[in-house]
Amino acid sequence: MQIPAYCTIDFIEEITKRNPVDFITPDNILAGKTHYEVMDLIANGLKIKTDCSEEKLKGKTTNPFINYLIKNRRIECSEKDFQELRANNKSFFQKMKDPTCLYLLTGFDSLSNDYSEQTGHYFFSLKSKLDGLFEERIQTFNVDSPVLWDFAKGYFDTHHSIVFADPYLYKSKQALEKLIENMLPKKLMGRYTISLILSDNCKLYSNGLPSKSEIQIWVNHFKEKINRSINAVIEFHICNNEDFHDRVIITNNGCVFSGIGFGMIRHNSSKKDTTWIGFKPFKRVKTNNDNSVLVYKLMKNKLSTIKSWILKSDQRNTQNPLFA
Repeated sequence: MQIPAYCTIDFIEEITKRNPVDFITPDNILAGKTHYEVMDLIANGLKIKTDCSEEKLKGKTTNPFINYLIKNRRIECSEKDFQELRANNKSFFQKMKDPTCLYLLTGFDSLSNDYSEQTGHYFFSLKSKLDGLFEERIQTFNVDSPVLWDFAKGYFDTHHSIVFADPYLYKSKQALEKLIENMLPKKLMGRYTISLILSDNCKLYSNGLPSKSEIQIWVNHFKEKINRSINAVIEFHICNNEDFHDRVIITNNGCVFSGIGFGMIRHNSSKKDTTWIGFKPFKRVKTNNDNSVLVYKLMKNKLSTIKSWILKSDQRNTQNPLFA
């Protein structure tokens, strides 16, 4: 599962003249609270790849923690790989396989946003802000207020893969198509993968749901439509489990929990008062069993559950990297 970041620290202009290690050294007084949260993530498994050489990184810091992170490959110094990025960015993008990785550019800051849009991963520079790593978004819908799917762009800014799970997803197919069309990463250079997890008209869900063949016809039609704008794979998996009742959207960069089906918006208005809550992967939240758990872990657990359903379905194969 690929989870990078569009990242965090309000550095004053002078910081860009410093050694890149200043960005990640714990004693940097300019960094603030978010800085220490990032360091905590690195210590707990997050990897940073940088275009700064290991020699330069080691030579200009006496911080034993930084040296420990380099030794344990939590900070990967790879000037050679980033030289390939300059020479052949498409080839570099195709090799981006790390499940949890941030890409720190110290040599060509102005391109970080372009690279993020082209890959669905977050690149950042010494001038970037990292607060998005820990972001929470709330969208309130009111029957008396007009609403469009445009707000979804803020929820799904940079991503390359997505999962929609809702047993009654087919009933909301027209709204879902509008939602996806509004959030397509149209500058993505690689393949965009959409997985639809839904139920059919089995005995468990007989409330007006379609047959598998009806779902297939719809997916084929929508796939043709989407591929006019982007190179996309759309797959569907029929899951009729008794414990399948949540409505959730998961990308490689966050997740959204919906209080109602995706058909809640009709004719530019909401069917009922409800709320969407969206989280970036490194936001810490409270759960029944833990007062401080990373959303990333909740996403992994949910994806693992969905994958177990897929493996029991008729369509056992998936091309979505989120299930890798």
